[in-house]
Amino acid sequence: MNLTEELWKLQDLKYRDFHSRLVPNIPKERMIGVRTPALRALGKKAALLREGQVFLTDTPHFYYDENNLHGALIEYGRYSFETTLTLIGDFLPLIDNWATCDMFIPSVFKKNPAQMLQIIPLWLQSDHPYTVRFGVNCLMRDFLDGQFSPAHFRWLNQIQNTDYYVKMGIAWYYSIALIKQWDEAFPAIRRGLPDPWIQNKSIQKARESYRLTNDQKDLLLQYKIPIQKEKVK
Repeated sequence: MNLTEELWKLQDLKYRDFHSRLVPNIPKERMIGVRTPALRALGKKAALLREGQVFLTDTPHFYYDENNLHGALIEYGRYSFETTLTLIGDFLPLIDNWATCDMFIPSVFKKNPAQMLQIIPLWLQSDHPYTVRFGVNCLMRDFLDGQFSPAHFRWLNQIQNTDYYVKMGIAWYYSIALIKQWDEAFPAIRRGLPDPWIQNKSIQKARESYRLTNDQKDLLLQYKIPIQKEKVK
């Protein structure tokens, strides 16, 4: 079974045309146009086959959908934590867009929180924006409940990467933190995040949620930071 050929069999041109607008940095000719449920089903099936293992070594991929399948193969593969970490380490530098970055986080990570809390800070200091965003995603998914620590805010505040998709990922994190860990997250907003844009976007996204009260939303609004746009000379 050739997995790229299998992706072509699942092509949906209308979906490709729609989705290409959501990932503007990927040329349309690099998109096959496979809907996520169909791609995940293929990944789940192929993860247990030799073809899936070979696919993981046949990099870099040309098609956006191939990268998405690569992530699904790692997620559904029955690998040890150590092997999964190696596969992720090889794959992260190849990710070139937010959608591929966000579509997978192996469940084995959640089962090894102590090890992950050693690794995530390294990802957060990467020069590669989607490695940083992946680290933020891991914190957001697995460490905003019982494993939460206010120290994670310091990790995020020390991120030097200013890529738009990194900043948006951090804002999403804080918006969820305000929902799940209000007593810790709101004081961080009240003190002010290092980046005013992230502060304002975090507040915006949190206020869009139905899981905060109107009083909480009104309180957050007081901490939006006015940002003057630079005049065009």
